[in-house]
Amino acid sequence: MPLLRSALALTVVVTAACASRSSGGASAPAPASPAASATGRTVAGAVDFSGDWDFTAQMGDNTVTGSWRLTHTDAGWTGVVASSLGSAAPIRSFSPRGRSFTLTFEVNSEPYTITGVAETAQTANGNLSFRGGMGRLQARKR
Repeated sequence: MPLLRSALALTVVVTAACASRSSGGASAPAPASPAASATGRTVAGAVDFSGDWDFTAQMGDNTVTGSWRLTHTDAGWTGVVASSLGSAAPIRSFSPRGRSFTLTFEVNSEPYTITGVAETAQTANGNLSFRGGMGRLQARKR
């Protein structure tokens, strides 16, 4: 877990630095988008998926559990996934579209994809897929 702790510490440092840089302006907040009204704050017109999420996916007779941490910066999305599949892994890509999202990562050189929809600001449902297999996924924001 040292890699996960390092990644989480780096995320906290980057997030704090971005927050201190952006707090100097006094501009009025933008009006909420339709996606925000049902699911909370938005980032670049999509639901704000930033933060810590716990998930469970049912893959046949197996249950995969884990969590992901997402941070949004001016450069895009960064984060890490830790799961019962193996060691912690950096998020390769994260693409939000309104309430929907796609997240990709690799464990032991095997690509995994999570696709989902935010039902609320705190919950999402979707699929975890790899090597042609797929399982139902439920996630909850901490």
